[in-house]
Amino acid sequence: MRHDPFARHGLIFRNGIKLAFWWVVLMIICTIVWQIFVVDTLYNCTDPGWLDFLDPGNWVHGQLETVRQVSARAMSEPDTIKVGWSVARLWRLWYLFIVVSLAISALVAWRPSQRVRLRPTTKGTVATL
Repeated sequence: MRHDPFARHGLIFRNGIKLAFWWVVLMIICTIVWQIFVVDTLYNCTDPGWLDFLDPGNWVHGQLETVRQVSARAMSEPDTIKVGWSVARLWRLWYLFIVVSLAISALVAWRPSQRVRLRPTTKGTVATL
């Protein structure tokens, strides 16, 4: 059997494409999760952007008020953040989302692929992994 010196490059390229694909999928999931569980739960910006997860650091600005219950407010009122949270903690949560999504993407991209092979037998064809 001949060794193909370019086979490794092809594998790296394919895995890189898989990594990018799964990271984009997970970024979409992270954005949805952030909008549902973080926005208006941990903080509220009275001048919100669209899809806050994709605009990091712009979560709260200007005058900031710490409250026990975060809720939507008028633009004339200050932005709010839940008691026990800070902008620094929001950044750490955002970085955690990024790191976990990259780790999952890498695990999925570089897991060994299992190919099904058809093996003829005397009783018919059998699929093996």
